[in-house]
Amino acid sequence: MCKVIRFLFACYHTVKIRESKCGGTYAKSRRNGRSTACSADAYINIKLRHACGPCQQAEWDAKWKLKLSRAKLFQEKIAGQPGEKEVVELVGQLESEYSEAVWRVRSIFPPAAHEPVKKVQTAPIEKMKRSSPLGQEVKPEDVVLVLDDAEEAEEPDAFHLEPINYEHPLDNQDSSYLQEFFPGPETSQGIEDLAVCTEPGPWEGPDFVTWDKETDASSWTGLVAWGPDAEEASSSGVIGMSGLMAVDNNRQAQIDKVVELFWKFVNGEKPHNEQPQPTNGEHSYNRDLGELQSLFDDLHMTGNEDDKPASSGASSSQYVWTDGANDVASGGESPSPSPEAQSVRRANGKYAAMLASLSPLKVSDPPHYCKLYLEVVRQEARQKESRSAEPRELPNPVPLPKDGFWWKEFEVFMPN
Repeated sequence: MCKVIRFLFACYHTVKIRESKCGGTYAKSRRNGRSTACSADAYINIKLRHACGPCQQAEWDAKWKLKLSRAKLFQEKIAGQPGEKEVVELVGQLESEYSEAVWRVRSIFPPAAHEPVKKVQTAPIEKMKRSSPLGQEVKPEDVVLVLDDAEEAEEPDAFHLEPINYEHPLDNQDSSYLQEFFPGPETSQGIEDLAVCTEPGPWEGPDFVTWDKETDASSWTGLVAWGPDAEEASSSGVIGMSGLMAVDNNRQAQIDKVVELFWKFVNGEKPHNEQPQPTNGEHSYNRDLGELQSLFDDLHMTGNEDDKPASSGASSSQYVWTDGANDVASGGESPSPSPEAQSVRRANGKYAAMLASLSPLKVSDPPHYCKLYLEVVRQEARQKESRSAEPRELPNPVPLPKDGFWWKEFEVFMPN
C-alpha cells in the first residue's frame, strides 16, 4: 500500500503527499483485466492552523493594495494644500517598497501546486532477461597504440641557442661635431646671470601698496549686505497685488501634521472605542472618504474656501516688508489684524443646527449632502445681507424646482 498523507489547511484547502510508493505487486482480477489492490487515498489526515500559501499571499497582497489605494486617495485630497510634495514622495516610496516586497514574497509563502496522487500501475509478471555484459569486454589486442616519429624521439631539444650581440651599431661613430651645438662648462656664465634675475623679490618696496580688507571695506558705505552674524531673524513673504504679505510661520508644523495624518490614514489606525466594520466596494470607498474628511476637519484644511487659514489668502492682514533694522518701512506701521479677519466663518444659530443634522449624509450620500449644504449656506448669506445697510440680492446659480425629490426632503429645514 502507498503511504499517502493529506494536509487540511485553515482555508479548507487540501494537499496530498505520497511518502512512499508500493511496487504494485498486489493485484486483483477485474472484468476489464488486472488492477492493483492499492488505494490512493490518505491513511491519515493532518489539520493545520494556518492557511495555504496562495491564500496567505492573496491576503498579504490585499493589505498592500488597500494601503496604496488609501495613500492615493489621500494624495488626491491633499492637492493644493501644505505638504503635497511630501505626500507625493511618500506615495512613491510605498510603491517602490511594494514592488520589492512582491519579488521577495514568493519564497516566503510555500506554493500549493502539487501533482495529484494517482494509483500505481500493476507490476509485470515476467521479468525481462538481459544478456551478459561479458560479450562487450575489451581485449588487449583491441587497443591500438600510435608511436611517434623516430627522428623527433631521438632529438632531446628542438630549439638551438645562438649567441646574442649587445653592441649598438652607432657606438663606433665620431660624435665630436655635437660640441659645436652644446658648449662645455666654460661658456655657462650667461645662464648664471639669468638665474639671478629670476629670483623672487621681497614684498616690501616703494612701489608696492598694501590693502587691508577689514579697515578699507568699512569705509565703503555704498554697499549694504546682511552677513551670517546678523542678529535679525529671517522671514519670508508672498508678493501680491496690494504689496508683500507675510507667510504663516506654522507651515512646517502643518506639513509635519499632514505627514502624521498620512501614515495614520494609510495604516488604518482606529480609536480604541471604534470597532472596524466589514465593508466592501462603494461602501468601503465612502467610509475611507468620510474618515479622511474628518481628519482634514481636525487639521482645518477642508476644501471649502471659507475654511482656509486667514494668513494664506488675500483676506489676510498685509504689512510692508522690512528686511532689517536699518530699513525704514514705507507707509507707517503695519496695522494690527482684527479678530474678525482672522476668524473662520462658521454657521450659528438655527443654521448651525441645520448643518449638524446633515452630517450623516456626508458619508452615505455626498452629492445630496453638498446640495443641501449649499442651500443652507445660501439662506444664511441672504439673511445676513438683509440685515446690512445696503442689502443685495444673491441669485441662485441654478433654478431649484420645488416639486423635486430633494426639495421636498429639504422643506423641513427651510425657514418660514
